[in-house]
Amino acid sequence: MMSGSSSNEGQQQRNKAAGAAGGFRKEAGTSIRSFDAFVSERRLLKTLPMSVMKGGTVGVDADHFVARVLNGPSKREPLVHAVGGFPNSVEAALDAFLAALKANGVAATFVLTGIDRPPETQQFNAALSAQRMHAWSLYDRGQGEQAVMAFDDAEPYDVRTGPGGRRMLLRALATRGVDFIVAPYRAGAQLAYMAAAGYVDAVYGSSDALLYGLERLITAVDLRNNNNSNNSNSSTFQWVTRRAVAGELGIPPGGAGESQQLVEAAVAAASFPPVEHMVQAQPAMGAPVTALRAVQDLAGAHGSVYAAVVAYPDNGGYGDRFRRECAAARYQPVLKEDGHVEPLDPEGDLPNDVHDVVGKRLPDEHLFYMSRGLVGTELLAALAHGVYIEEAPLDGGENPEYRAFVTGSLQDVRGKALNLLTQTMHRYYQYNQVRILYWFDPGTPRAFAKVVPPVYSSVSKRKLLFSSTNSQQTSEPHEVSAAPNFLRLLMGLSSGSMTTEEGKRQLEGDALVAGNAGFRAMQVLGLCDGSGASTGVGKALVAGGTGLSSDLADALVIAVLLVQASAFTSAASHTSLVARVGTLVGLRHNAIGFTGPLSRDLLAFHAFVTAEVQTCRWLVEAALVSLLCNEEADRTSRSDDEWTQLGLQLPFGSVPNAATGIAIKSYLDEVVHNNGDVNGAKNTVRGMFKHAVDVVGDVDRGFKLWDALVTAVRTLGPSTPAYQQFLDADAWLKNKR
Repeated sequence: MMSGSSSNEGQQQRNKAAGAAGGFRKEAGTSIRSFDAFVSERRLLKTLPMSVMKGGTVGVDADHFVARVLNGPSKREPLVHAVGGFPNSVEAALDAFLAALKANGVAATFVLTGIDRPPETQQFNAALSAQRMHAWSLYDRGQGEQAVMAFDDAEPYDVRTGPGGRRMLLRALATRGVDFIVAPYRAGAQLAYMAAAGYVDAVYGSSDALLYGLERLITAVDLRNNNNSNNSNSSTFQWVTRRAVAGELGIPPGGAGESQQLVEAAVAAASFPPVEHMVQAQPAMGAPVTALRAVQDLAGAHGSVYAAVVAYPDNGGYGDRFRRECAAARYQPVLKEDGHVEPLDPEGDLPNDVHDVVGKRLPDEHLFYMSRGLVGTELLAALAHGVYIEEAPLDGGENPEYRAFVTGSLQDVRGKALNLLTQTMHRYYQYNQVRILYWFDPGTPRAFAKVVPPVYSSVSKRKLLFSSTNSQQTSEPHEVSAAPNFLRLLMGLSSGSMTTEEGKRQLEGDALVAGNAGFRAMQVLGLCDGSGASTGVGKALVAGGTGLSSDLADALVIAVLLVQASAFTSAASHTSLVARVGTLVGLRHNAIGFTGPLSRDLLAFHAFVTAEVQTCRWLVEAALVSLLCNEEADRTSRSDDEWTQLGLQLPFGSVPNAATGIAIKSYLDEVVHNNGDVNGAKNTVRGMFKHAVDVVGDVDRGFKLWDALVTAVRTLGPSTPAYQQFLDADAWLKNKR
């Protein structure tokens, strides 16, 4: 059994094995390297009570907020890498933060990073997956605590790259009524613009916001005093000024020169080889050399950071990369109040090759939909940079079946989603092939296949309509009703409560707009045809989904798609097969790190689940954006909040963790070991998952999904992959529940 809490003591050093598979890792991240240590060492931080911001609005870098929540010594959740899903503690920390702001009369607007830097500035990280493999090796040998520390050492959870992390964070914000925006590019630049334009009165975020002209930055918030019931609004925050940081670095104050030199110092701190050498060659005694301190020393010796870079004997093209990074900061685009996406500083002419350092310009309309959470960043980033990077899954991605899955049927669906997105863009995007880099063969780029004819022309011939008696049709255009998941759409079309028609009728109402996006996505996935008639797979879903609770609807769709993709055929036992189905049902857990047994086999299968959920979501989002850009629904009367509510209607909004599958495996192992003692097995499992909200209830939810899936498999017939495996396992399971 393993606990998600760990200390900083005795952490394992990273395994640097050169040949291991890994992931793509950014060189510099979004924070100025060693910034916290530098400003603390130079005593540049000041502390004030949060109450001084009463009546104001603080802009919060959402990525930075999550990182601060998860990276404290007592807050890390290393086992997110071992069970998948979204960190348990984030929503509790968000509630505490919002409560502190409310107690002090402060509002908040969260800003997320959108399209990140071009992949050319990323390096293939062989060590990350090797460290995860090392952690699993320790766990397999029974060294649980050491394995926890090894998982912790591998890499902290990053909301930008964690599967479905952005969407789950946006949902958490939206359901709490918190204002948010997804920046077109970097959150720091967007926050600096919002502060200058008066939309926020203060900024709490990453140090890189200082590179875009922000004068004052909140670096940390202390909520510990909120435990005092007599003074619940006594929270404090630490802040620093841009001028103080520049002054300590020896940068003359004022003007564009100060901004440029601060950017140069930050870029050099992140990646300049002499800086790295000075940091690594720590003195035997005295204070450690931080990256910013090394930059300061180099600038003092050469007169400026740029002079130090020019003087460096450059055999690896560092000078060019340095200039590109500096240009990326200078010409960083932001979403402005008139809805246009433009460089933060519009003064001067843009260089002709600015797209090489920022990314190709995408239509403002697409970036607006991204800003409200209607479409994610993954496919738009692929279009902006011309490349999509497929990261290794949490188990390392050594499974050949998984590699065949992501390079086969999944790649085909993603290519069609890209085709839908580009249908209303400039013809360049329609004909430019997006390359794909896979973790297991990064030196051999592939490409999404061209789709002929365009997907839009085949899926947009008919529109989905609700009958007048259908409760989905609402009187208010933007009223939120039951989300139109795929099962509800298939059942409605089968029963006649939903119909389709040709014509150019404009769609009104969130449920109808989202429902039509789902209808088009279902056609691409082969669940129904253009008239709304269910295919064989669609009929199987209707049969299996009858009587199934709505919270399991998305899980059943994903399960049936995975059956069709032969993802279950490698299950080695009945227990393994049933538990794999359980990984589609997220375990409800208290707001602390996961505690319980692990299963590498189930985590490996969970990679299929994660990839399929994300792909289905991308497809629905692409169908929605295509529908909107073609003026098939009202685009002028919605407020920002109403756009957000429309996004909440879309299915496949979250990636489950694998823990319910692990709980089912543990339960069935106990039943078999104890000769069918069901009640004893339930009690044992409760003890294994002490911090689960209702582990036995979640196991039961997993069994309900199993029943629905077996019904769907029976409906599909004997030619279905793993057909007999499912029937045999179902018969075996009957007396074990």
